[in-house]
Order: sequence, then structure tokens, then C-alpha cells
Amino acid sequence: LEFRRVLFRSFQAITLVLEDADNMPLSERLMSAELLSNAVCWDGAASFRKHVLNSGGHPPIPPSDSKNQGEAGGTDKASSLLWHVVRLITSESDTGVLLHLLDVVKTCLDTEPMEPSERDKFLALFYDHYIKWLVDPVLPNEKDDSDRPVTDTVSVPTSPERMTMQGYVCDLLSSCVRTHTYRMKYFVLGNRIVGSGAAAVCLETQVGAQ
Repeated sequence: LEFRRVLFRSFQAITLVLEDADNMPLSERLMSAELLSNAVCWDGAASFRKHVLNSGGHPPIPPSDSKNQGEAGGTDKASSLLWHVVRLITSESDTGVLLHLLDVVKTCLDTEPMEPSERDKFLALFYDHYIKWLVDPVLPNEKDDSDRPVTDTVSVPTSPERMTMQGYVCDLLSSCVRTHTYRMKYFVLGNRIVGSGAAAVCLETQVGAQ
């Protein structure tokens, strides 16, 4: 019990660090990401999920019409630890930081150790408020990068780093298809991802195979 209290305090501290990641040197970003990954993996992300569910500060639900992505707004008010993790995944140029943060998301989305009530509540939150912010960077640009939702506070990485990020994110999303088949199918069909371009092939292929 005491260790879980320490975990919750560490989540609060890491949130404060990651929200200022734009002004942080790589060594500090890497250390924070590694600490978070280790903390989340310690108890199968149960404490992390509880912290995210209870803390609030979730990003707004992006509009389903990709042409209106720039109108989503409001991410400057998002303050949850999961939001800062997702935001950095779609903007981080260092592979080490990126892999630690992806491990955090993969672990917290693993439904095997979850109680049914926790699973439904957390997955509903993730698919309502977070997953579209991960999907957008792997889809073709229909507008100028300055209008993309993930760039409210962070610049999108340039080409080589962006391609690396897209590959890892696509792998994460493919894992979502395998473990949350019906939720992911509903998301893909509801957000007109099928047929949106070569960058979305990983999602279309995985959904079609389920």
C-alpha cells in the first residue's frame, strides 16, 4: 500500500516534468520516460490507469471529420499524464524516449490483467479521448502541419524522425486491433480511416484480418 502511494506521488511528479518537455534536455526526458516505464510495468499499469482515471485533465475529443482537425483546440488545457505521454510520442525525435513511452501505453492497454469494470472504463476513456491523437500523425497530411492537433504545443518531427515515429505508432495501433478488436473496428470505420491512404494500410490490414 505504501509503495502504491509512492507510485502515485511519482506519477504526479513525472506529469510536471513531462508537461515542460519542450524545454527539457534529452537526458532529462529520457530519464523521466524510463522511470515512468519502469513504474508502470511494476504492477501491470493498474496504478497508472487508476491515476489517469481519477486525475482528469483529458484532451478534448477530436472531431471525426479530418478536415476539421484544426478546430479541435483545447489541448492547452489537457493536463493528464497519459496526454503528455501521447503528445510526446507524436512529437519526440529520440528513439529511446519514444520506446519507453510506447511501452507505457502498450502496458496500460493490456486487457488481460484488468478487472472487467476497470477495462471498460479505461478503454472507453482511451478510445474517446486519446487514440485519435495517436492516429492522426500516421495518416496522410490533408492540411498544412501547422493545423494538425498534435502541434498545439509541439512541433512535428522532420522527415526521418517522423517516419520512425509513424512506424512505431502503427505497430501500437496494430496491437490495439488484435487486443480490442471490436472497439478498434468501430473506431476505424467511424473515423473514415479505411481508404485514407498508404500510411493507414497497417490499420486496414489488421482490421480486415480480425
